[in-house]
Amino acid sequence: MHEHFAAKGCVSILGDPCLFRKVLPDGGIIMACTYIDDVTYGASSPALAQRFLSEMRERFVIVEGEGKQIGFLLGMTVTQNPDAGTTWLDMAMAITKLCSGALTDKELTKFFLVDTPMLPQPLLKNTGPTVPTAVFDYLSVVGSLLHIANCVRRDSSFAVGELARHSNSPSSEAC
Repeated sequence: MHEHFAAKGCVSILGDPCLFRKVLPDGGIIMACTYIDDVTYGASSPALAQRFLSEMRERFVIVEGEGKQIGFLLGMTVTQNPDAGTTWLDMAMAITKLCSGALTDKELTKFFLVDTPMLPQPLLKNTGPTVPTAVFDYLSVVGSLLHIANCVRRDSSFAVGELARHSNSPSSEAC
């Protein structure tokens, strides 16, 4: 896919090699983001969007109906308003699913009473036994939280980073 994009004049962005940009002489812009074998793209005009799809169909099978506005991407609900030029990302479903799988019924009940994303005291380094993955998959939960923090909940980044520091030896307190 990278070779095809490069052959069509797309340049990989320095900070993210999965994000490609093509600036046309008339100022039009096409941006495409790849994730494994999926591509999400945006173009500065409908004509450029069609041009991008035509170029992609030269090399890849793209069935009818693909290439339209997306509604869901990597755990995010995507709401677009082309007339206003806005896009909204929401991960309420992913957050609810994570909470339902990681929290007890008692913790879920208290969930709405919490107004800060973490306890005011820091987690201490675990010197006792670690919680087995079979009991609580700490790394999986922290990975999901990192994805949520990176995509839509930047306000939780510090708290999630604090949890990630304990990934090597999670205690029952961290879980």
